[in-house]
Amino acid sequence: MAATFWIDKSWRDVGLPSPAQEAKADWRAITPARALGDSRVATIGIDPLDAQHGDTAVMVSVGSDEAIRLARALIANGVRIVVDSDDDYFRGVLPTSTRTRFVAPAAPEAQEAFRRNQLALIQLADIVTVSTPELERLHAQHSRRVMVIPNAMEPATWPPQLDPATWPSEADGGFRIGIAAGGVHAVDGAEIVREALAWASSQPGVQAVLYGPDPRRMYGVEEGRSLYAALLDEDEEGQRETFAAIETRQTRWTFSLLHLEGTPLLTRYRHNLGPFDVGLAPIGDDPVSQCRSHSKLVEYAMASAFPIYSDAPPYAEWDGPGIAVSSPDGFVNAVRWAVEHQDEVRELGREARAYALTHCTIGHTIHLWREALEPAAVLA
Repeated sequence: MAATFWIDKSWRDVGLPSPAQEAKADWRAITPARALGDSRVATIGIDPLDAQHGDTAVMVSVGSDEAIRLARALIANGVRIVVDSDDDYFRGVLPTSTRTRFVAPAAPEAQEAFRRNQLALIQLADIVTVSTPELERLHAQHSRRVMVIPNAMEPATWPPQLDPATWPSEADGGFRIGIAAGGVHAVDGAEIVREALAWASSQPGVQAVLYGPDPRRMYGVEEGRSLYAALLDEDEEGQRETFAAIETRQTRWTFSLLHLEGTPLLTRYRHNLGPFDVGLAPIGDDPVSQCRSHSKLVEYAMASAFPIYSDAPPYAEWDGPGIAVSSPDGFVNAVRWAVEHQDEVRELGREARAYALTHCTIGHTIHLWREALEPAAVLA
């Protein structure tokens, strides 16, 4: 059944554009629309009402006033509404954390408006689709029917297996262990694996990498300096004042390891995971973080990076190579093992990619999207 996936760009009002936000559009709109074959993708606030194609509109990560107006106009035209919600917007867009003090002062008001609109849209929808069972439980209180459709990817849209010759020079000749994250997830996550990264950065031939936006650009210069001190016990003496790379010992916080001019942000992000040998995926114990999916492990696996991750419900779906740990000390021990078994870890990283290509593709979930788009779905 033909449908239009409407992407809401209102997240630009609650935080800077990031690979994570671009990834939401890819996982929850672009990939399923392409796999369905007869569906389209449109952007709320940019594309007109007549961009709607088919009898069903799937509204992805919606929360803007424009999304409310569009949904009501579509309903008035007889279009069926499906809302796809990939986060916990009931208890807060951001995790509950003392480190949310680094978020811009205007963000809480924008986030509250986003939550109100999200709830209103969920109540207008015939059916709500979510990516995890925990999100299903939360949304069931507000929707007539909620359906779990796990995140899945289309391999053709990901960078190919990378040739080391394409990696940036600063990443050559070492064993790279790092965390790729943005926003408060990066702050909380980096705190969980702080000791593991500190130990890794002290080992010969090992580079610890924190891959994400420059916190001084995200939170302001003074807040960013405090964030560096909190995470790395370092001042910024000797650090380059650039968005591309900020160095601290062997640890690097960088937004773009490799400049790929003219390529989308998400493509650059995925390409730059290529130098990782080990990808760390910590999850906080706050309720919002517990609603996340296993997509981070798929991202690492597609880069042939061996995942070391929190033993938590969001990652229960992952059954590929990796090490699940239950504490910061567990991350330290797993990282130590990885450094001591580098050749084995690189081979396991290749096996993780093979697992993702076999088990995590859209072909495994497209039947669920088709079911959700059927008018009878709301009656099931």
